Amino acid sequence: MSATLRMFALILGCCVLAATAWGKSDQDRISVGADLLIERGELVSDVLCVNCSIRVEGEATGDVVAIGGRITVPGRVRGDVVAVGGSVALSGTVGGDVVAVAGAVDLSPGAAIAGDTVAILGGVEGARDGRIGGKVTSVRSIVPIVASGLAVVLVMCLIAALVFQPLLTLLSAAILGPNRLAVLADTAASRGLLSFFLGAGLLFASFMLSFVGVFIPLWIPGLQFPFGAILFVVLVVGYAGVSYWVGRGLAPRANAVLAAFLGAILVTIIQMIPIVGWIAGFIFFMMALGTPVVSGFGTAVDWMGGRPNTPAKPV
Repeated sequence: MSATLRMFALILGCCVLAATAWGKSDQDRISVGADLLIERGELVSDVLCVNCSIRVEGEATGDVVAIGGRITVPGRVRGDVVAVGGSVALSGTVGGDVVAVAGAVDLSPGAAIAGDTVAILGGVEGARDGRIGGKVTSVRSIVPIVASGLAVVLVMCLIAALVFQPLLTLLSAAILGPNRLAVLADTAASRGLLSFFLGAGLLFASFMLSFVGVFIPLWIPGLQFPFGAILFVVLVVGYAGVSYWVGRGLAPRANAVLAAFLGAILVTIIQMIPIVGWIAGFIFFMMALGTPVVSGFGTAVDWMGGRPNTPAKPV
């Protein structure tokens, strides 16, 4: 086992020890770093071993758990047998379930399990030699688990994006009004490159401040939240302007708020296209960050050029 996995097992085991300390019985056996042996004829309750292995030749009336170690049971366990970061070798009997995470379950002739047998990132060997009352589950690769989890997260994100982003743009467009939307859209159209690089600079600056703040106390306590809130507001306003820029091309006769809403739907759909859509989404994101700053939140297209009174195009 790697040093990192052992350290994780040690930390996890300490948490378990702390959680069970109040209910510890005189018959419990707990060890950290030293292997445990339940000898023949010995009767114990629960058994917990952290960064070590357990061998049960006698009987355990409770559960047997090893974190970062192997469990061998030639005797009897009335509860569950769980090994995290280790395997389970069974030639005796288990009254509950047998679970091995990042390890295998090896059953010898005569082994008996009343409950289920589960091996994650490992196999169940010798299942035909033992008597298993429940189901046998073996997941030898983490890829299916990760893939299924990512698929669920991706679907949820797509649904949230399709609903949340257009509705947020609709609300923002209604608050901004047609004149500011027109200035933001004109800025995205005529100052797109400047908006992109300014947005990228803002994002990079926020990452650098957050990163450096971990090592050097540059942040004033409580400043992170308002700074993040300001960036969020800038992004929402910018997306409304970029969406209106796209939407007024789709529906030139629609009012500004409806055009921004339609543009937001199209932008959201484009962002979901693999590779090409992701690149377009990255560009939209940077422009959305930069456009409000370049235009003074919809004040004028040339706001950064020192002419804040430049009139907006009629809508």
